[in-house]
Amino acid sequence: MNRRRDEKFIRVALKEAKKALGRTSPNPAVGAVLVVDNQIVAKGHHRGAGRNHAEVECLRNFGARVPARATLYVTLEPCSTAGRTAPCTDAILSAGVRNVVVGAIDVNPRHSGKGIVRLRNAGLSVRAGVLADECAQINEAFNKWIVTGRPFVIAKCGMSLDGRLTRPAVEPRWITGRSARSHARELRAHVDAVLVGAETVRADISDRLAARTLIYKGQSLAGVLKKLGKRGMTNVLIEGGGELLSQALDARLIDKVQLYLGPILTGGPVIAFAGRGATNAANALRLGRVSYQRIGQSVCITGYPDSVNWTGGGGFELCCGAAFRCSRILQHWIRTGLWILPLRLLLSVPLLPAVLRLLPALLLVRRAPLLPSPPSPSLLSVLSQRRIQKVLIELAGKQFRASTF
Repeated sequence: MNRRRDEKFIRVALKEAKKALGRTSPNPAVGAVLVVDNQIVAKGHHRGAGRNHAEVECLRNFGARVPARATLYVTLEPCSTAGRTAPCTDAILSAGVRNVVVGAIDVNPRHSGKGIVRLRNAGLSVRAGVLADECAQINEAFNKWIVTGRPFVIAKCGMSLDGRLTRPAVEPRWITGRSARSHARELRAHVDAVLVGAETVRADISDRLAARTLIYKGQSLAGVLKKLGKRGMTNVLIEGGGELLSQALDARLIDKVQLYLGPILTGGPVIAFAGRGATNAANALRLGRVSYQRIGQSVCITGYPDSVNWTGGGGFELCCGAAFRCSRILQHWIRTGLWILPLRLLLSVPLLPAVLRLLPALLLVRRAPLLPSPPSPSLLSVLSQRRIQKVLIELAGKQFRASTF
């Protein structure tokens, strides 16, 4: 089949998926298109938890028996188990689809690879891995949450060129321009919760939002994130202040940074990422996949930590991007039988029994926390866009009432 054609229609499906970004949690955002004779005849996307999945909506929009020459393009592997809705694989088979092209493999352990296997076992032609990185990228939050149970954490702030978050009290508060602030609001609309410091809450949060508040007492930031994950929050945006950003950095809880730099040098005491700091340059948090975007007179810098350390919260230390790539390589090896050769070589190594005996000890050493995350000395709050509109976290014995702001 024509790879360019497959990529062309998967990109259309990606546009469909992005229509519901920020509204599908705790489900992933998925898009689908049905193509007959090189023409798109139906589209669909998942609109929210409990509603039709993208494949089902697309096939219903077509509204007829699917001809054998048609191809269904979907950004994520169709689910094969029942949840709030029936398995998408059932709908695909019932509609008469004979050809399916999949973007990313679902990392959900309940589904991963099973949907593709079921369709192939039923005689369908299934091609997987088309624009897999782009299809996985739009669900980076879901992919972390479904594997670890904790939300994807984005650290965002607007700061001066010398790393400050505030201007003098007698001056206007904004450091970045209006267009940059509008860009940041778009990011805020795509997350499940916004995490801010108590001073920000007192200064900026209205009584309308204060009415929808949860309070946590005496818990670390890592512990609160874990509880938010249990509530189905797949991503959290940390907006500051500086103390909160520093805690997240010191505990290595950040999965992505999005910084807005204003063309100003302000000085002053409120530093964006102060904290304990790295003991040396080798231990500093370095970013990969860095992008720069000029927005008016401001610059937006986006990047991902090269190595995400989640040891303090549960021992999961794999960079998600590397994990997805390894998963695809292993799936290729299994399909082609290439796994047999390295297995034979491994079994022929005389030292293998000794390595296996040492494995439990190595695992115990690996699980040792590299950067502990003690309870924070400050108050925090989480402002959710939808279900939980605000969470206050009270730490170090400080007293704070939701009704006081």
